[in-house]
Amino acid sequence: MKALVYTANFGGYDNVYEPQKVNPDIDYIYYTDKDIKIPTIWRIDEDKPINKPKLEARLHKTINQLAANYNITIWVDAAFEILTDFSEEIEGFINSPYDLMTFKHRDRKTIEQESIAVNRLKNVPLNVLAKQIEYYRDRGYQNQVPLPESGLLFRKHNNRMERFSDLWAREVKERCIRDQMSFGYCAWRSAISVGFFPGNVRNNDMIIWHRHLKR
Repeated sequence: MKALVYTANFGGYDNVYEPQKVNPDIDYIYYTDKDIKIPTIWRIDEDKPINKPKLEARLHKTINQLAANYNITIWVDAAFEILTDFSEEIEGFINSPYDLMTFKHRDRKTIEQESIAVNRLKNVPLNVLAKQIEYYRDRGYQNQVPLPESGLLFRKHNNRMERFSDLWAREVKERCIRDQMSFGYCAWRSAISVGFFPGNVRNNDMIIWHRHLKR
């Protein structure tokens, strides 16, 4: 079993956080456009500066070009510090019926509720979000998948997951950069099985959140 933990930080939005515990059997990759000078256990994959750093980070999140080399990948948003070596969590995930595991959203349940928050907090126009929701509704999506808070994602890499990742990356690129808006539709459309960790993304034993350096 080969596993990868990875994150992405473009445009200097976050500090670099070292995992508190490291698993020697796992690869750790950090995608960034920063020149990181400090010693780190992360393997730095340095890219040139880009015009849309948030979009670039989300495209790395939604689809990883190295996924074919691993049985399991674990995405961690760059604002989170890892507290565990993931050994127990990976074992539990392997033995679960799920293709993907993440956290349910702390405050919201539907993409309609998410669209209101995205408009208020992230300045995405409501008419753009309404068109996205209408597109999903026309294809039969009715919030069959609970809204996630996807700062942590465990994925098993199989054909269903490949379809999901391709579709999710396309939706983020072509419709709305806020990936939680399209997550449920893509999971439902790709027929992956989604499970949820206990607790929430801000209150759990695996990761701890730090404020962004930029908004």
